[in-house]
Amino acid sequence: MSYIRWYADNSYIHGIWGAEIEDILVFGGIALDKDAERAISSIMENVKRPYKQEADFPVKWNIKDLKEYYEKKGLADLYQVLLAESKVWRSQVFEAAAEIEFTIIIAIIKAYSQKRETILETKGRLTRYVFSDALMRVGYHAEEIKADAVEVFLDWPEGNQPRNIFDEEYQSALIYGVTCEKQEYHCGVLKKLGFSDSVHFTSMKANSVLQFCDLIVGATKVLVNLALEKEKDTFGFECIRKLNMKFRGAPGDVVGRGLIIAPTSGEFIDKVMQFMPKLYE
Repeated sequence: MSYIRWYADNSYIHGIWGAEIEDILVFGGIALDKDAERAISSIMENVKRPYKQEADFPVKWNIKDLKEYYEKKGLADLYQVLLAESKVWRSQVFEAAAEIEFTIIIAIIKAYSQKRETILETKGRLTRYVFSDALMRVGYHAEEIKADAVEVFLDWPEGNQPRNIFDEEYQSALIYGVTCEKQEYHCGVLKKLGFSDSVHFTSMKANSVLQFCDLIVGATKVLVNLALEKEKDTFGFECIRKLNMKFRGAPGDVVGRGLIIAPTSGEFIDKVMQFMPKLYE
């Protein structure tokens, strides 16, 4: 029986169009089978173990996001070591993961406004859109590999963001094969493709595969920032290049299949499209 899980996380980017706050939403992660899931968990544990034998601590692309967590747990010294050696352990994860079979599916959407209030007001709608954009490609992927069963695991929504955004979108795709805004899933009704009855929510801090997704999303953000000529440090790009063939559609058809950009016309997608060949040089 072919069984896959899609693990996904979200993040934000401040674009180049003068927005008052972060105006690009990134959402996605990896689809993999049970063997690959166990292998990724083992990689994360093996990379962590030299820092703490139990390997029971979380990591993120930006380890600074976890500073408060480590301090509350009385692990401030461990945090400082992880911070100082962040390039070391991140490189080790990406290098080891290159040997594992999985598929990267990430959706990215740019807000249409530069105003803080408008971006905040439309955040829920943008989240719905970017989630359904990525989920639709997971449906295509499940159809392509003839999966018998598919489960979706998401990080617990942050802040005041309600779970029902994801629940409603998922149920609409599962039962009717459309988004909440009635956009058709061309792969068909997700239930017929073996998708489970509901989304599973878990904590990134307790789940090593979601932590791995955070690393992938973080490195993909560097790729986007380089495409937008916002960033000069190429460390994240070198990391994600180690996994370049993991993107759905790689090497020649990634944008729209493994890296989904919205809007589908304009300066944003043009810059990403122009930059993508560098990922495969």
